[in-house]
Order: sequence, then structure tokens, then C-alpha cells
Amino acid sequence: MMRRILLVSSILAGVMLCILLYSLKPEENLNRQTAKDQTLVIWTSSPTTVDIANEFQQENDHIEVVTRLVDDPQMLLEELSIAESAGQPPHIAEIPSFYGLSSLVDSGALVQVEQLLDEELKENLVQSMEKRFTYDGKLWAIPLGYEIPLLYINENVVPKDKVGSTIIDIFTNGKWVQENNNNIWGMNSDTLYPWYMLNLLKEEGLEDTQVKESLWYKARDEYGLLPPYTDHLAITQFVNGKGGILLSTSRNIWLFEKLIGTKFKWSTSQFPIDPKNMIPNGNGLVVMKETASEDVVSKFISYILQDEELEEYAKKENLIPAYKKNIKSSAFLKEYRQYPGYQKAILDSLEAEGEYPSVRDDEVWEKLKKSDKNLMEQG
Repeated sequence: MMRRILLVSSILAGVMLCILLYSLKPEENLNRQTAKDQTLVIWTSSPTTVDIANEFQQENDHIEVVTRLVDDPQMLLEELSIAESAGQPPHIAEIPSFYGLSSLVDSGALVQVEQLLDEELKENLVQSMEKRFTYDGKLWAIPLGYEIPLLYINENVVPKDKVGSTIIDIFTNGKWVQENNNNIWGMNSDTLYPWYMLNLLKEEGLEDTQVKESLWYKARDEYGLLPPYTDHLAITQFVNGKGGILLSTSRNIWLFEKLIGTKFKWSTSQFPIDPKNMIPNGNGLVVMKETASEDVVSKFISYILQDEELEEYAKKENLIPAYKKNIKSSAFLKEYRQYPGYQKAILDSLEAEGEYPSVRDDEVWEKLKKSDKNLMEQG
């Protein structure tokens, strides 16, 4: 009897050992490793793009996706230019629309991308974003999302009945705050001053050579309405209740909600220009000439342009989707139901005509930064 029990036990142990050894068989893992016969390299300044790229790889085992996150989009542009010159660019890069596109196109670094958009996406593409990524009559970047200039108002020091809708109104309100409150500036802007100035110059019908004629410049230089040399501190001062009206980007709306908390009551208001004259800043994907196979690139672009991915991208990056159907979806607008001023600004931004990129974009940006610095130093 004992022998029979031992025999059965031995057989069962043998069977279990075979099952265990089979489960540890390396063939599947080896196949999984060798099956990644295609590589896709993506550079971006958006953490959400990295997340979407990782999801894409999980659904496409044969493609190895290598991502690089560069926090500063302007730094990414510089490094992209260096990598392209060295013959080692990524396959896809996410760039801002402030400047940089024209130089990449002129250097022969990019391929056109219009063929990667289907007809529905083309019809829904926000006009200002399509325009900003179109150069020489061709589309060179796939728009993902965009931001707009926005006014943030400290309602503890700016009475509701004093919130106006024109640039002059804003200056008047800023002056009132400054004169009626100690140690609080009336109005200011953050470090994206060149972008705001470009919008204001267009509204006033001025060229970049006429900066000193602009109302914003005069507000600081002639009327002393903006504090000198504080752009880099403007956000910190505002969230600590030391400012009245701050000109910043719509992308900061959740940052302000988090930092302000219950310190004071605040709201948003539209940038005081005709929506048609607005120049939004967007993020878009460019495809480098020295790239992965067209099939892999096309597959990733199609993946990230799905409604679910575009809406996830917009939500997590605090951007407005670059496609009208996603903007007008109730789910997106409901995200900002406590900020009706911003909801209206989002819808009005669809009227923006935008600006085509220019070979002078880099030069103008630096010139406006310098003019602001010189003005602050004079102050």
C-alpha cells in the first residue's frame, strides 16, 4: 500500500515539475524581444504624450517606442536643431508654435504631414492651428492642442463692476487697484510677455518694429501701471494675493486653482482683444525626414488622433483640443463649468484667424523679450 502511495506521489510530482518547467520556457519571452523589429523615437515636452506613446507600445508589441521628455519646449527646439544637424534626430517631435517651424522646414528636416489626417479631422481642425503649422502652403505639424492668453482677476481687490472688456478698461482697472491698495500691483504679465505682445500688436495694427507705440508698452513705460522687472515673480505674487489683474496663459488655470485654494476669490476673463486677432499657441507633432518606416509613423499618428487620446491629452496638459468636435463636446466644456469666463473664451477662440509662421519668428520673439527686459531695467 505504501509503495503504491509513493508511486502515485512520484508521478504527480513529475507532472507538476514538467508543468513548472514549461511555464518557465524562455521561448515566448525570446520571441517577444526579437519581435520588436521596428523602433519609433519620440521627443516631447508633454508628459501625456509619453503616456500615450507607452500605451501605443503596449498595443503594438512589435514596435519599440523610445521617448525623451524635455521639460522646456523652447529647449526642445534647440536640441532638435542640434540633433538634426548631427544626423541623429528623433522620428517624431512635439513642438510649440511660438517659433521654430520655418527654420526646420527650410533646413529640409521635415516631411509634410497633411496626408496623415483623414477628411473628418481636416474638416474639424481649428483654423488658427492649421494656419500656424502651415508654411509655404503645406502642413508640417499635426496639431494636438492649444492655449490662449487669459486674464486672471483677484476679486478681493478688483470689484466686479470694474471688470471691463477693452485694453483701456483693463489699464483703468489696474490703475484703480494700484491707487486703492497698498503693496499690491494693479496689473502684470508672466514670462510669456512676447506672446502677449504679439497678440496686442495685431489688435492695434502695429508691426514688431512699433513696440513702443503699443498700449502695453506705454502702460509700463509712461504710466507706470506695471511693476518693473517682476515678470518672473508675477505668478507667485498673484497667487499670494499681491496682484489685481494678471495676464497669463489658459494653461495655468488649474495651477492657480491649486495654489490659490481659499486664499481669495478669483475669476477669469477674456483677453481684451477681438477674438479674430488672437494668435493662440499650439503643440504639434512634426515628422523628421530621417524617420522610421512610414507605416509605423502613420500608425502612431492615427493612434494619438483618436478622440479618446486627444481628449486625454487636452485634459492632462490643460490645453484646448485642436479639433472643433472635441472642443464642442459637453464633456470637455464641463471640465471648466466653474469658470464661465474661460468657457466663453474657449468658444470664441474658434474665431481666431491666427498667423502663418515666418522666417522672422525667432528673431521677433527675442526682440520682444529684449524690449521687455530693457523696459524693466529702465523701471
